[in-house]
Amino acid sequence: MNILFVINNLVTGGAERMLTDTLLHLDHENLRINVMLLSKKETFLKVQLVKAEHINLIELQHQTPYNPIGIWKLKKQLEKGKYDLVHVHLIPSLYYVRIAKILAKSSVKLVYTEHCPIVKKRRNFVFRSIDNWCYLGIDRVVCVSEAVKESVEQHLRKFKSEKLIVLNNAINLSRYREAKSASRNSFNLQESDFLCLQVSSFRPAKDHKTLLKAFKETPEYFKLLLAGEGYLLEETRSYCTKLGLTDRVLFLNEQSNIESLYAMTDVVILSSHYEGFGLALLEGMAAGKPVVASRVGGLIDLTASDEYLFDAGDANKLREVLLQLESDADFYRTNAEKSLEKSMHYDIKTRNKFLMKIYAELAN
Repeated sequence: MNILFVINNLVTGGAERMLTDTLLHLDHENLRINVMLLSKKETFLKVQLVKAEHINLIELQHQTPYNPIGIWKLKKQLEKGKYDLVHVHLIPSLYYVRIAKILAKSSVKLVYTEHCPIVKKRRNFVFRSIDNWCYLGIDRVVCVSEAVKESVEQHLRKFKSEKLIVLNNAINLSRYREAKSASRNSFNLQESDFLCLQVSSFRPAKDHKTLLKAFKETPEYFKLLLAGEGYLLEETRSYCTKLGLTDRVLFLNEQSNIESLYAMTDVVILSSHYEGFGLALLEGMAAGKPVVASRVGGLIDLTASDEYLFDAGDANKLREVLLQLESDADFYRTNAEKSLEKSMHYDIKTRNKFLMKIYAELAN
């Protein structure tokens, strides 16, 4: 089976990490894997795919995935590739592949993974019309959670629901379960520090401000690690300074060995306004760490208990849960144990078997 995967680029986000893990763990004995990136970004995820001998990486030399020339190059790729199936992730990749398929007069089967709930800007008349048109040409829509599926159904009421499939994200569990801890000394941290980690890009959806507000009134030995990049990074740094937290917050940028940070930390947090699934939270759970998350989207189903959730934007409740995790050993242990147990249901190899069934059904 010859498959083309298309995505904007491989910056370190949940969709990009999910695709990379999927491709590295797919049974490729009877599979030709081609990956097309609409823009050029040097990231450690890209390096992983370059090193994988079974993956053919095609990278357009554009600075942004929104360059319309990408449509023409996709058309050419579809014409010469003789693909059985194209699997698309994210926008604008979806829009561009849909147009390119028409221009190439291609009958190739199309799969799209919807990673996020339909956000407000896609609910206006223009985007809803575009989405309706795009989805008409999709053979299967893979939703990463029930919350995402419900969001798509509400957004596109005329779309055939039998084309929607829920296939939860998953990870290589052993990578996090067996990881060696990073050294606290290398980050100038003390063994007595209570470390809280959020792995996410710096953009509005990830609501770093609520997280920083929650930290404002915690003890001095509470330290916050923020791993990721994004256009709100400098604004978040400034807000951190405004709150007087510069000595207690570490900005770590992208981390290729993120599993060692999970192993080092005490608690994993995901403060989001909306979330399709919550891959970073799952990674923390697989590392055996207690987790705290906002009560939104896929995080509700992923988190082991409602008592580990807080309403989005509620810094007081987030602070309350963090303080209880630090002071109540039983609460900490129960959270960690339940989280680890639940993470066992999200194994990448099991997920890939279901994904291959979808591919085989469409290709045949």
